[in-house]
Amino acid sequence: MKRIDIREYRKTATVLAGQATEAGVIKTLEGNHTYQAGDYICGPGAAGEYWPVRRDIFESTYEAILDAEELHPSAPWNDTSG
Repeated sequence: MKRIDIREYRKTATVLAGQATEAGVIKTLEGNHTYQAGDYICGPGAAGEYWPVRRDIFESTYEAILDAEELHPSAPWNDTSG
């Protein structure tokens, strides 16, 4: 194995996130992923994708900056069509 030059990086992208009110499945770039009520759905990523993040992980690694629900009413977690 060749030597790998490892450095520390910090991700600073801003994403939208909404907390799921019930369990479900979401299609991501890696395939279908399940999530539980209380988990967060995040995105959009660089390719327009959304992904689930477990509640405990989300709350320990993300910091709220704005009320995105008011700023982005078309986000997928605001769909009230059923």
